[in-house]
Amino acid sequence: MMCAFAGANWEAVDFEAKMNPDGTVDKRAWFQDAKPELIKRNPLLNLPFVIDLETGKLVTQTVACMSFLADRLGLMGSCAATTYQLLCEAQDLRNAAVQAFYGRQHYAPYTSKTIPKEYKKFEAWLELHQKPFLNGETPTAPDFHLWEMLDQNERFSVEIKAPSFLADFPNLKKYYSSVRALPELKGYFNGPLYQYSCNNPHAKFPLPSLQGQANK
Repeated sequence: MMCAFAGANWEAVDFEAKMNPDGTVDKRAWFQDAKPELIKRNPLLNLPFVIDLETGKLVTQTVACMSFLADRLGLMGSCAATTYQLLCEAQDLRNAAVQAFYGRQHYAPYTSKTIPKEYKKFEAWLELHQKPFLNGETPTAPDFHLWEMLDQNERFSVEIKAPSFLADFPNLKKYYSSVRALPELKGYFNGPLYQYSCNNPHAKFPLPSLQGQANK
């Protein structure tokens, strides 16, 4: 999403996880076909990762990847510390979502406690700064991290037949719509990557695309 917005020269590489008839998950595309060779370049390797096409540098871990791309694409903003704290806050929401979408426990604590708690923080941030995006007048790295989590949660609300989680947060609701309407992202939203499910097929909630679905 960041690369699409910045008009970068980039390529997305997928590693498909498939459900076997016995209910197990076939992850050979990553663990056998790709990771053994790539890990020689970075022993910390995990998904996601980014490879700089110019230098060959391989960076892994979500916040590190987004920070690296922010530096390369001019999306860091005027204050790196502000960008990092916003990225980490959005990652807190992501980590909680993983437990709800993949874990054994019921999703109720995520929807009734975690989402409102995290949304209140970002709602207050937007109210305090009175800017269209988290870091000012133009999008920066944390906007893409947060927006993807807002979008996943909107898909989630459709799947569990709940009202939009943005309903009580007017600043966030406007923000969500503003990012979605960015002309630089039109190709991304109309392309194949945005049509993917958010999670792997073995998740309790794969979260397919919202296209063609209506939220309450």
